[in-house]
Amino acid sequence: MSVAEKVTLKDVARAAGVSMSTVSGVLNRLDGFSEDTRRRVWDAVGKMNYMPNLQARTLRSRQQTQQHRRTGLLMHITHLGSNGSVGDVFEALRSQLLTFEALRHGCYMTTYWYRRLEGFRCPLLLDRMVDGVILGMPHPEVAEILRGKTPVVLMDVGVSAAALKMPMVNMNLPEGYGRLFQHAARNGFRDYVLIDTKSDPEDFNNSALFCRGLHDAAREAGLSPHPEGVFLRRFTPENHEATVAEIAGLLIPRLRSNQFRLLIVPNIVVAESLRAHLENAGLLPNRNFVLYTVNCYMEDASTLDGIGYDWPKLVETAVDLLLKFEDMPKERTCEYLVSPRLKFS
Repeated sequence: MSVAEKVTLKDVARAAGVSMSTVSGVLNRLDGFSEDTRRRVWDAVGKMNYMPNLQARTLRSRQQTQQHRRTGLLMHITHLGSNGSVGDVFEALRSQLLTFEALRHGCYMTTYWYRRLEGFRCPLLLDRMVDGVILGMPHPEVAEILRGKTPVVLMDVGVSAAALKMPMVNMNLPEGYGRLFQHAARNGFRDYVLIDTKSDPEDFNNSALFCRGLHDAAREAGLSPHPEGVFLRRFTPENHEATVAEIAGLLIPRLRSNQFRLLIVPNIVVAESLRAHLENAGLLPNRNFVLYTVNCYMEDASTLDGIGYDWPKLVETAVDLLLKFEDMPKERTCEYLVSPRLKFS
């Protein structure tokens, strides 16, 4: 018997400060409960790793069922930002890729949008109606809630496989940077300028490790960062334009004097904004400067050069890995890497 099965409805009710009937009503999606009550119940369920007793449910409902039934339903869990998902072309295309890939295997894909402020509440997972989850965000609390409930594969999550002890599929960005810098070396570049986002030390997507891999790839190709050309900033929606304008102001005179030429801007949003500022100052791409980025969007969604995500292959690998979960090594901490695409004008 697992730890999750030892946690009872009574334990959840005590932790949430409500009655057992309230817990049962919230978990069965009945009306009449306040948002605060629902949140307390779901928080307790997640923290205690509670799972309903399927055998008891079966006896109560006089249904004959198996302890673990295959439903053919897969789930993609991704983060819901403050602006929601409506109108997000990227998310629409990614959901379409996931749906078609699941159908190719005779399964069905649904999406659960996780909003951190509301907590994790997904009855389908609680009722064990999902055969597997593709987790597309680095929130460790969600990974812990899912652990042991269903097979999980992380997709495009910037954290080491060992940190969460779950299999994952990522783009092979070190390979992409190696090929990018080799291309730059063949075109006569010997140094580069790095403009990147600065992460908090406790952030899973820590930029220090990322920058180290980038610099290693450059060094192997014979390039080094310009002594005055590393700009790390903490970008937020509020300071984005002002921060890009500040960096552009520092770059423009150096670009005009040919002190700087090759700009590496891994964040595509920053790269697009920076190019616009430079063009407004009369500086032209591939004439006054060369700018490379990491295009995490779908193919051809940006005109910028650099490394491109191969989303069809990424999705194909993640779904295939999820359906073969039981055949994986017991430690299940392996990382599967997909080769990126490169685009140069």
